[in-house]
This record gives sequence, C-alpha cells and structure tokens, in this order.
Amino acid sequence: LYTGEQLFAGLKDELDMLQRIVAVMGMPPDEMIHQVKKVRQRTFFERMDGGWWAIKQTSGHDASQLIIPSHDPKSSLKDVIASACAKTDKPKENQEDHDSFVDMIFQMLTYQPENRLHPHQALKHPFFSSHRLM
Repeated sequence: LYTGEQLFAGLKDELDMLQRIVAVMGMPPDEMIHQVKKVRQRTFFERMDGGWWAIKQTSGHDASQLIIPSHDPKSSLKDVIASACAKTDKPKENQEDHDSFVDMIFQMLTYQPENRLHPHQALKHPFFSSHRLM
C-alpha cells in the first residue's frame, strides 16, 4: 500500500516468486529448508557440493540473469522499496519515514516466524507514530 506495487510479484510461477524473495531477503535458513517436503525441496532448492543450499536457477538463464541471494537483506529491501516508490507519483516521504517503513517491513518479512513482527507489535512500530494516525 505504501508503494502501490507488489514487492515480490512472481511473473511465471512459484519458483520465480521465490527467486525474487531470495534475491532480496537472502536464502531461507537451512533448518527451514530441511523442514520442507522433499519434492518441494527439489523443486526450489539444490544441495551444493559443500553441503549448503542454493536457490534453483530457472533453465535458460544466462550468467547475467543468475539469481544471487542477498547478503544484506535490509539494504536490498530498501532498494526495492525505493525503486517501487520512484515509479509512483506519490509525494516523496522524508528519509526518516522511509527508513522506518523499510525497518518495519523487514521485521515483518523475517523468515523465522518467532522473530517476525506481529500485528500488535507493528502498530507500536515508529512508522505508525501518532502523527500518522491522525
């Protein structure tokens, strides 16, 4: 709603959407991948020689289109949101508001559910300070 754009709009299928998420948020933790049914693991991930997991690449991708997991998810998310905002005619928010929004979304998108921001916590986040609710 803030940008008017979907953050992770998969164009083709579930793999495409997951690749977009991984490119911004990094790889899911190994323990989460281990919990996925084997058939889904093989659909979305591949085990590399070193024992670590990688996101499966779509066949036909050339080297310039390889999906590389983000190593700085918060910064990647900030870039994606800034890009989405730039496509709108929405008035430019001040940097503090923008950074606060990115922080809140980052906490909501954390892979581990126990570390994820819950709705009642989100309402207390600085992004929803009292001056915004009036």
